[in-house]
Amino acid sequence: MDIKAKEVMITELKDITIVPGQSCFVCPGKNTSFHDVIEKIFECTGPAELALASYSVSESSLRVLHRMKSEGLITKLTFLFDRSVRTHKLNLLAFAANFSDEIFLDNSHIKLALINNDQYNVAVITTANITDNERWEYYLIAATTDLIMESTQMLSYLLTFSEKFIWNGSGTAKIG
Repeated sequence: MDIKAKEVMITELKDITIVPGQSCFVCPGKNTSFHDVIEKIFECTGPAELALASYSVSESSLRVLHRMKSEGLITKLTFLFDRSVRTHKLNLLAFAANFSDEIFLDNSHIKLALINNDQYNVAVITTANITDNERWEYYLIAATTDLIMESTQMLSYLLTFSEKFIWNGSGTAKIG
């Protein structure tokens, strides 16, 4: 892998590295899930905040994120899920509410992860949901200032219009 190039295409999860100012195109195969990619990035960055947007979610993916949060790898965790998760996967939303810092719901098909700490800022733009995966998916892992700033501003903007999920034993309440 030529780390001097601004953009790199890789096909193996093990080859993911984070180099500030560089983007990485990843197409790792049919059995690699978004949470696998996130775990690999955290191996590179160390403990960091994670903001994650996904249309759908699976229990196994949430269990990986729960473990990472419990181990201190994820220092702050914010989710943006599509509203359909509340209707079709309320039990998973309740589980996520037990370990995440914030959950937002809106009509959203965005699949994005923002990972940041004092040394690294990374945006992952993908076709994959945070679910178990058996399909070809594509990941753009960007450690470039322009994509990180645009992705962070976009997600921040969307969250101002989204419903904040509060687990009260049965559903949600909108805050603000």
